[in-house]
Amino acid sequence: MNQTEPFFRQIGAEQDRWLAEVSSVDRAARRLLEGEPRRARSPFVAPLLLSAGLAAAAVAVFVRARPLTVERGDDHGAISVGADIAARERPVALAFSDGSTMELDVASRARVAGLGAHGARIVVERGRAKISVVPRKGNDWNVEIGPFHVAVKGTRFSLRWDPDTERFDFDLEKGKVVISAPCLDHARALEAGESLHASCRWQPADRQPAPVAEAPREASHQAPGEAPGEAPVADERPGARPHAAAPAWRKLASAERYDEALAAAERGGFAGECRRRDASELLILGDVARLAGSPARAEQAYAAARAKRGAADRSAFGLGLVAFDQRRDYRGAATWFATYLREQPRGPLSEQAEGRVMDAWQRAGEPVRAREAAQGYLTRYPRGAYADLARRLTLR
Repeated sequence: MNQTEPFFRQIGAEQDRWLAEVSSVDRAARRLLEGEPRRARSPFVAPLLLSAGLAAAAVAVFVRARPLTVERGDDHGAISVGADIAARERPVALAFSDGSTMELDVASRARVAGLGAHGARIVVERGRAKISVVPRKGNDWNVEIGPFHVAVKGTRFSLRWDPDTERFDFDLEKGKVVISAPCLDHARALEAGESLHASCRWQPADRQPAPVAEAPREASHQAPGEAPGEAPVADERPGARPHAAAPAWRKLASAERYDEALAAAERGGFAGECRRRDASELLILGDVARLAGSPARAEQAYAAARAKRGAADRSAFGLGLVAFDQRRDYRGAATWFATYLREQPRGPLSEQAEGRVMDAWQRAGEPVRAREAAQGYLTRYPRGAYADLARRLTLR
């Protein structure tokens, strides 16, 4: 044991004792200063009590002013503010010095963007996290997930975020939170047992996205060689043409069964799917392939979407994710994220794209470009999810 540990433990015990006595000492000193009639005291008592109260208050301020610390539960040591926390092959547990905890599921990423004396600012970039915040007076915990902001005092909850589909799922087990986002008509106050399922792309924002309806059909209506689940569905509008029902892979994707969805698309002929489907469906097919771990198929689907509709919504962002997360091609990733910003300057993923651009340039060993991107990010998002990283890059 370090020889200084008993000394610091003793100091800690004394500080705890002083803190417990602060309120009573302050009250006694206040009564004396205000002249409250009490039993006779020595003329030295008031100054002593006042001095004790001030000393205790100073100790309290010193103790409370220290920011929280956080460590990984897998013996990886302390976590620095802004560091990337990725749960690749196993969950990652974090322990804060006030007793609060966070656990990231596999394939999830997050950052501790700030640490204060009364809480932390956590950014969940993707995946699922379970967070438990110890209730304390003056708590100031904030969790940022895409465009969503969760204000926390003391509670236990789980959340999931997919930046590609912009899907946000939140389940509150204990306590209260307030969730706000630009796409919500007002801040939502949730209590224990309540949930919020939202997306700034799907509307209404507080409802589960509607499942794709399976079209009624009979086996005799299926054309030769037609993939299962793709029989034509009659449109009763005058002059309307039949259109195909949702493919089997789409239903599996809605259930987040991405490996099975990709396998279903392969069985139906992946290249054929890229020819048959419109740009919106191809974006989803690209997501399926990427999340199933097939960067080549993801690129094929995203490229097909771009070919059918040019700047096809978030296809450039999807290609940037493939380059960044799976190819480790950071130059290519920066180019694709910049392409998204050029095509969708006010798109819902603009802030994330700007943050990814500067992150990609720094990983590619381009400090000048990274610094320029960081300066632009701070101009537009001074309190954004990547603000801490941007500030560090501007100082290099």
